[in-house]
Amino acid sequence: NEQSRRDDLEAIGHMLVYFLRSSLPWSGLDAKNKQEKYRKIMQKKETVQLEELCQGFPEAFKVYLEKCRNMGFKERPDYTKLRKLFRDVRTRLEKDEGTPIQDHDFQWNEGKDLGPLVPLGAWTTIQQPDEIEGRRSRGLCCLCGSKNQAYD
Repeated sequence: NEQSRRDDLEAIGHMLVYFLRSSLPWSGLDAKNKQEKYRKIMQKKETVQLEELCQGFPEAFKVYLEKCRNMGFKERPDYTKLRKLFRDVRTRLEKDEGTPIQDHDFQWNEGKDLGPLVPLGAWTTIQQPDEIEGRRSRGLCCLCGSKNQAYD
């Protein structure tokens, strides 16, 4: 099956939930072979409800995964809106805790010298391949060994 940006974003959502839960409902399923294991994983992913998967975590995680699952195969994601879901969580946490949350505020950093860390740069929207006008495929160029001209 061909993958799309939708699939990549959903995988990122699953990774974020994994970081919070330390496991996913389809982790560690027993199977006789890889084919059976992948089938069981697919079945579990299709049957687990997002409410269950994201239980105990901010609503943004469930909303993010819902948006990903409802996207069309070729649909262009609204990265700004998806990112805003989590920025809003950060803003609420800052308000609740009464202190700004820094990019390096993680439990595993507590008590460590963070002086050598470099701050994250400002976020900018990344141009997608289908947004670049006049972009030509470089595949044939590389295949043929030409450095000067690309062909579609």
